Amino acid sequence: MKSRNGRNGTSSGFTLIEILVVSTIVAILAAVAVPMYSGYIRTQRTQAALALAQTAAITASSITRRKGSPPSTDSLRAAVFLPNATQFTIVVQTAPNLVIVTENSNPDDPVQASAAF
Repeated sequence: MKSRNGRNGTSSGFTLIEILVVSTIVAILAAVAVPMYSGYIRTQRTQAALALAQTAAITASSITRRKGSPPSTDSLRAAVFLPNATQFTIVVQTAPNLVIVTENSNPDDPVQASAAF
């Protein structure tokens, strides 16, 4: 910070160079932090979908053993606790007994996870 004393009085403030240096440092930090944060969020979404798929597969396996046939998508959805019904979609495929969970919090970038039962 530059301070100037003269006949006209005291004037203090930041110079243009100081403001440019600070602005450049903030821009560089933002350019590094935003992609790292986006990657972290995607990893967390993937882990949440995978955990729900594994839980749904265990439940589907239990229903299959008890009833003798794989559950429908609706019955599995009713049996598995969904933390947020609009955020997660569960689909049951019976050909290769598979549960597919889609995490929809970002419609432009849905995350899918699957687990066999």
